Parts: sequence; C-alpha cells; structure tokens
Amino acid sequence: FAQCLGKRGKDDAARAAFRALLADAYRARSELVREAGKRDAASPPAAKDKARLSTLDGLLAGGQTVNKAQTTTAITSSVNPSTLNQSVTFTATITVNPPGSGSPTAPTGTVTFTDTTTSTTLGSSAIGSSGVVTLDYSTLPVGAHNIVAAYSGDDNFVGSSGNMTQNVQYGVCVLYDQTKIWKSGSTIPIKLQLCDANGVNYSSSSIVVNAFQFEFGGVVPDVIPDDSGNANPDNNFRLADGMYIFNLSTKGLIDQGTSRKLFFTATSDPVLHSVAFMIR
Repeated sequence: FAQCLGKRGKDDAARAAFRALLADAYRARSELVREAGKRDAASPPAAKDKARLSTLDGLLAGGQTVNKAQTTTAITSSVNPSTLNQSVTFTATITVNPPGSGSPTAPTGTVTFTDTTTSTTLGSSAIGSSGVVTLDYSTLPVGAHNIVAAYSGDDNFVGSSGNMTQNVQYGVCVLYDQTKIWKSGSTIPIKLQLCDANGVNYSSSSIVVNAFQFEFGGVVPDVIPDDSGNANPDNNFRLADGMYIFNLSTKGLIDQGTSRKLFFTATSDPVLHSVAFMIR
C-alpha cells in the first residue's frame, strides 16, 4: 500500500492499484460492521444495558431520555364523620399515571399521613406490593380536619399526595325519653350529654350547645325553637350536673302525634345534631 501511495500520480497503473486497494479496504470494513450487527441482534443485552433499559429516569443506549413515571395518591377513611375517640382507618392508594406502568416494577417508598389542620403527623408506612397503605388513628379532636397522604416517590416513580376532610363529631347521650308523647303547649325538658365513642361524658362549660331549628316530618318549618320562662338565653342549653338542659316550649307547634326533631350545634363540632320529641 505504501509503495502504491509513493508512486501515486506517477503513472496510471499506480493510481489504479491504489484505487483497488482502497475499495478492498472499504468492503472489508462494511463486512465487519454487518457481522457485528448480526451478533448484537442474536445476543441478549448485557446486564449493564438491562439496568439502563429498566431505569425510568436516565438514558437508554443511544441517548433516549426516560423520565420517572407520574403517580396519583388517593385517600379515603373507613367512617366519616367519626365520633370523638373512634378508631378510623385511613387508606392511601398509589396508582401510576399513563403512559407509565406499575408493572413489572411497582412503586416503592413510604406514605406519610398528616393532619394539616393541627400540624400533626399521624404516622407513616411502607407501600405494599398492591400500592395500598393503611393507618388506624383514634385521637383526632372534634372538628374538621384536612388529612393529607403524601407518597415519597422512589428511583422510578414521582411522589404525589392526596387529601380529604375528616369530620370528627361529639356523640350525643340522650337523657330523656324520646318516645314519650307530650301535650301540645307543655314544656319538654331536653336533656343530653356530649360523649365520645365510648360513652364518656365530655360536657363542659367551654362547649356551647345551641338550639338551632326544628324538623317536622322531614320539613323544616319557619319556626324558631323557644324556651319556657327564659331559662335558656340565646337558645343555648344550660349546663347543670354534668348535662345540658333546654326547656323546650311547644306552644304554637302543630298538634300531631308524629315525631319531631330539634337540631342543635356544639362548639367546634362540624356536624349538626338532633334529638327527637313527640307532641299531641
């Protein structure tokens, strides 16, 4: 080859020989490339190449960028509203958003449950193979709580969060006979306590209970609850001997034997409560 190169340009024979050698070199190179391609197609990718293919946030061989898959976190509770000190199971479900997939690689990591209303971390747990995490909790105070389930994410999946409102109410321990039929125009002593899920009395002077409205046979009339003898200023129940009392006046109420309801509110309680009474 060097001899031909040295004689290049001196005569036509040398130039022809040079071109022939150059053509042979190109053919030999093309054949090597074809053979290498056949071997790569017939052989499985090396372990390091598999790792690159399976990683969702990196580069595929050839420079293709693969991003982490997006996720959605949904949260539900076993009972809502719940009663003070009642155990509630919060369930967080992690799903992978298209075009991503949770198969064959499923999301891993943890879910943390937080009550952002009181800035309280309720707990955290690792995600199971089904993408579901549960948490039992029983000490939320009375009120409306914004519960957030936050998924941490991992090497292949982006974290996400979901939220819900969990209402916690007082239980009502009724201390009078709701089935007794009272004569129209009489005074009905409505007696009750605010309790937790275990029946423990939480009645307190710091909790105001207010008579709100009536319901007659499913209809809310344009009648405001009234007390007898001004015993309950501003329609507030009075607290005595660890219970709330409202002396309900039935003057002017429709004379029927059907059950009526008296609705009332309690401080911090997001739920409207009711008790029943009957008049004739």
